Amino acid sequence: MHYPGEYRDIENWIRVQAEDVQVLHIQKRDIGTFSGLMFLHVVPDATAVPTIHLGYFFRESCWGAGYATEAVGALVAAMRTGPAVYLNAGVDRSNAASARVLEKVGFERLERQPTADRDFFGLALP
Repeated sequence: MHYPGEYRDIENWIRVQAEDVQVLHIQKRDIGTFSGLMFLHVVPDATAVPTIHLGYFFRESCWGAGYATEAVGALVAAMRTGPAVYLNAGVDRSNAASARVLEKVGFERLERQPTADRDFFGLALP
């Protein structure tokens, strides 16, 4: 998910997104503080294997601590036990850390580049 607005508008943006996507709240287990959000959107498609677009945000104080890798990795592990699905995600090219998160949990960088400022990743499960 790409957040196009200013941070003061994020609550309204999340409310609008929740109409079409599953929004998951992520928090630190040890102290119960909000850490980030994960978004799952089933892409309308006629293919036999459902496609789900993955997006996530983490608060800045959580950057570099492994939370994104842990959360996305847990999602992938859980989805490996279910029916076949294809996960995809887009990452701003300026966000190399997010690209590394996806690669660490098994996503592959895709060749298609519809925009000059985003890279796309995919992962077929199970």
